[in-house]
Amino acid sequence: MSEEHLKIFLILCIIISHSVGEDKTRWRRGEQEEEGEEMQEGRIISSSAEFRLKEGETVIFPCHTVFQGSSVITWNWAGKLVSAGNVKVLGDQRVEVVRDGRELKIENIRVEDRGEVSCTLNLKSNPQHLNHTLQILVPPRAHIIGDKTLNLTEGERLELSCTVHGYPVPTVHWSKQGPGSSISTGTTLVVHEVKEDDTGLYTCTARSSEGQSTDTVSVLILYKPIIKLQRKFQREKTEKIFSLACSVDANPPAKVTWYKDGKYLKTENLKEGSEQQHFFSVTSLKESDYGNYTCEARNKIGLASQSLELKGQPDQPVILSNIQSYAETEYTLSWRVWTPPTLPILNQSILYRLKSKANGEKVGESEGTWHNLALISDTGAQQGVEKDEYKMDLTGLLSDAEYEVRIRAMNKQGWSQLSQPFFFKTSGSVFQLEIPLFTKRQLTSQGNCLISSKYIFSLFLFLAKNNVIFSD
Repeated sequence: MSEEHLKIFLILCIIISHSVGEDKTRWRRGEQEEEGEEMQEGRIISSSAEFRLKEGETVIFPCHTVFQGSSVITWNWAGKLVSAGNVKVLGDQRVEVVRDGRELKIENIRVEDRGEVSCTLNLKSNPQHLNHTLQILVPPRAHIIGDKTLNLTEGERLELSCTVHGYPVPTVHWSKQGPGSSISTGTTLVVHEVKEDDTGLYTCTARSSEGQSTDTVSVLILYKPIIKLQRKFQREKTEKIFSLACSVDANPPAKVTWYKDGKYLKTENLKEGSEQQHFFSVTSLKESDYGNYTCEARNKIGLASQSLELKGQPDQPVILSNIQSYAETEYTLSWRVWTPPTLPILNQSILYRLKSKANGEKVGESEGTWHNLALISDTGAQQGVEKDEYKMDLTGLLSDAEYEVRIRAMNKQGWSQLSQPFFFKTSGSVFQLEIPLFTKRQLTSQGNCLISSKYIFSLFLFLAKNNVIFSD
């Protein structure tokens, strides 16, 4: 017989002998005394509890009783008998039974120790039971399944899975490019169709009261080139060179090819890295340089191209000013128009007309006719390469009205296209003045100026234009 079996046999003997002793006592006292005694026997006064501890700590489980008499307390842990009274059966040296079996002490607890711990007060007629739960607090651990670097082609599906361990159960969220704002919660992240800006570092974060853990994967999206073609001036030593700039963003790198009117000009290889610019210099900007230029970029994912017409006439003007005027009857119009450096702007035509009056009042046929203002430049002046913005004040307008504007420009090669239709509004009437000259004191006390705070800026513009002088 092994030592452990011998201990169990001794425990059973203790419990049996205790029961026999109780029977003899009850036989002597009689049946009535036995019932009264039974009511004062065996009661556990400790309550069930959940114990949450970290690895390495010590836990003491209580099983306190009243009217225990000679009844024996037995302990069970994870389905195994631990002890009976002061006799310990379990061979784990970390376990100790104290206070005649009323407490079970476990030192240096481990993760695998979690589970149920119970005690039993072994009364013959009605054994009493108490259950405790042991939980081990474990810091969270996050791990993204699979490779740490993923290459996908645009349009493909991205699915990332993150396994998480720890207690309490951690919350899980995903972020892109480090600990930024959360883009998803849960252990799985799915992007059904990836695009170029989905490239980056994806981080799975597991967080609980015991801390947090992260794991990261790098996702690289392969995509066809993205092109933007525009005019540009490059400075080389002391002079500026006019060029066509082709910005190319591609992964993997692309080959860039230039064409003029469909004819091949040259090919360049795009280097590794982010968006890059390729230049095609046009040195003279003579009539022979005019034509349709195309930048084409190609990689193994696909092809993209963009064209730009280089011609002698000015480009279509682009209006830059605000849609709301701060003045009632005036509006400052600003716009940009490009022309070849050797062909300065000679004339510009500003067309405008009334579209609607205050409060939506309809415009008469004569009121809605186009007005044409000419902006004539010095024919002998050479326009600077960066001097392509213009301004003009439109006066004599109606207050609280809407106007439409279109612009075109001319050089020696001819007229540009009309600009896109542009609409602006003048301010409504917000004050009136009885006299043109008054003092600061009159402004504040005599009521000559009726002001709306919403349009206070309009007041200052009016005062400045009418040369109102403030004096004490």
